[in-house]
Amino acid sequence: MHDSIPKFFSLLIVIADAGLVLGLLGLLIPGLRRGLRSFLGGWKNELVFGIALASTAGSLVLSELADYPPCELCWYQRIMMYPLVILFALAVFGKNRDARIQGIIFSGIGLVIAAYHTALQLGVKAIVPCSDRVLAVPCGEALFKEYGYVTIPVMSLTAFAFILFVLIIGSKKGNRSGELVRLG
Repeated sequence: MHDSIPKFFSLLIVIADAGLVLGLLGLLIPGLRRGLRSFLGGWKNELVFGIALASTAGSLVLSELADYPPCELCWYQRIMMYPLVILFALAVFGKNRDARIQGIIFSGIGLVIAAYHTALQLGVKAIVPCSDRVLAVPCGEALFKEYGYVTIPVMSLTAFAFILFVLIIGSKKGNRSGELVRLG
């Protein structure tokens, strides 16, 4: 069972990465760009809530069920991700009007930490030691690698990048109809 957990979450990340690339490519096509901005703007709170909730659940499943202990940088990424669940749950119900800017701040910081963590696992020398505790998990050690590139910090990097994409690209006045492109 432990092997299937990272494989499942890694597959979700590959799909999310493909969606992110397609979304970025969609920005190059004017008609699609308008529809994409409108759609993401209309559903940004729900989308970010879903991504943050899935990321939070995924991190807990990996650490608590699959026994992959979080390193120090993983904890910092969790600190940036977990509040997004609450911020955007409140935003979905109209109780947090500042969620967009809060989400950009938390996700921006989380993205930087995840990018640094990913770089460490690719062999970049650490600026400062990850942890000096005796039983600490080394931040530069990839506990698994699926599909040739997906590790735990890559999962975090994808989630933060996707959240930032939704929050930055989504227009302030969105369209909840589900239409990406209006034909005719």
